[in-house]
Amino acid sequence: MILLQIPFLDFLASQSIITQKLTPKEIKSAYKIINSEDAPILAGAIKAKVDFLITLDKKFQEIAKNKVKLKILSPGKFLEEYRK
Repeated sequence: MILLQIPFLDFLASQSIITQKLTPKEIKSAYKIINSEDAPILAGAIKAKVDFLITLDKKFQEIAKNKVKLKILSPGKFLEEYRK
């Protein structure tokens, strides 16, 4: 765990990247993938072209898996990926 402490603190201290405002079309497109109130979150992640979306919501992970280019992972799985 100590091996991740410094990179994690660096990550927290880094400047956040905020995407532009989402359009209704972008949200509607994400809603077709995940038919829930989480559609704007998915739309924002897609628009920002992120590599990972981290969530504890297992339903979100299962529904969107293999439907988007980004990896949707739990925090634990993300840390496993980050260690590699």
